[in-house]
Amino acid sequence: IEKIEDVRGEKRKKIVERARAILYEWEKQKVPMETEVIRELEESVLKAKLIELGPDKLPAGPDAETADEVIITEGRADVINLMRYGYRNVIAVGGVKVPASLQKILSKKSRVIAFLDGDRGGDMILRELSQNFKVDLVARAPYGKEVEELTAKEISEALEAAVPLEEALKRARISVTPTVDTKQLLGDILEKIQPLVGEIEGNLMGIVLDKDMNELFRVPVSELAQKLSETPQFKYVVFDGVITQRLVDIAAARDEDIFLIGARLGENLSLKPHIHVLTMDKLRSEYASEHSQN
Repeated sequence: IEKIEDVRGEKRKKIVERARAILYEWEKQKVPMETEVIRELEESVLKAKLIELGPDKLPAGPDAETADEVIITEGRADVINLMRYGYRNVIAVGGVKVPASLQKILSKKSRVIAFLDGDRGGDMILRELSQNFKVDLVARAPYGKEVEELTAKEISEALEAAVPLEEALKRARISVTPTVDTKQLLGDILEKIQPLVGEIEGNLMGIVLDKDMNELFRVPVSELAQKLSETPQFKYVVFDGVITQRLVDIAAARDEDIFLIGARLGENLSLKPHIHVLTMDKLRSEYASEHSQN
């Protein structure tokens, strides 16, 4: 026997070193795990405080209904994140397609701030809001970021940097076609046109009326342009389709006020003063607003 060695000490050393490594890794992970748990609990509490506004049940902060000033965001997660940092007067539109019921809610507010993501989706909502809804100021998340992921500092800075709607549209390079002052120009006719929207919406059909509100014809949207070009006496066109430049040009050949009421507006429309365009959502919201005041 040349050497006797006690390997138990070496084994203990390795066990201790391994235990230290495990403890170190556990300590590193413990704080993020605790933070995540706290955040989940906080989010559960905030969700419980959410309210729903209007017939579309738009997610909103607890003060959104009574506050004179509101912040408009895209989704529920945005509302929750803003509530986390003390902003309770927030309403979510629920996506790129902004519901018409929002117009009635916003019409009662003294100031409306749209707080949108810094991406193409935010641009799309900005375009939609600018065409059909009351918006005073626009704040944007930093480029590539969403409102739901912003920190308290980023939220504060974005809101402080909010700009008027017109400036926000220029910065986003969005060209918006001005829409008609529905109440002023349509007047009593609004009552007669509104039911037609319900008849053709979702059917890809169009209804064409003369100046006395007599129905001239009904036609599939795909045939509307051709039919209008052959009809000299039309004045009101209500259809479930996009108001395109081609339709605008056909209407512009007439020398009197023409009203084109469609599902949505085409981009970068060039209008003459006597051509008035508006969306069915805008018409519907104006109709609802008028009846709520009566």
